[in-house]
Amino acid sequence: MKKIILLLSVLVAVSSCIKLEEINVKDAKIEKLTFNTMTNISLDLVLTVENANKKKIIIDNAELEMWMGETYLGLLETAEKTTLSPQFNGDVALPLRVSITNLSALTSLGNDFNGLLDKFEVSGFVKVKSGAFVKKHKVTKTTIKNLLGNL
Repeated sequence: MKKIILLLSVLVAVSSCIKLEEINVKDAKIEKLTFNTMTNISLDLVLTVENANKKKIIIDNAELEMWMGETYLGLLETAEKTTLSPQFNGDVALPLRVSITNLSALTSLGNDFNGLLDKFEVSGFVKVKSGAFVKKHKVTKTTIKNLLGNL
């Protein structure tokens, strides 16, 4: 029994040392925007990606505070897990939930929802999985577009 536990421990330790290739995000656009309430929004962020990894990658969880300049807007989080197949090239939808706490800051944005990716800044974390490998990326204040370029 001790040998099995030791073997499993070694396998988990070795699998967590696997180096993942970066995911190349070529494009991002907002689709299926739904105002559940004035302060609760659901949306699909459709990403055109290249996943060079030979293992599937799961975007497990993300919790990001949203800012516009120095004004706090609310929380952006994943609505469900998103899986990128091994060596996948194409579009994938990333379902998100937005909880707005400062409606007055949103009045100056207009109707260009895809332009929001350049205007909003986020900070928090994104957690990804691949097999037994789990990595939690800390996100320091950056635009959503810059964040997607650094996955």
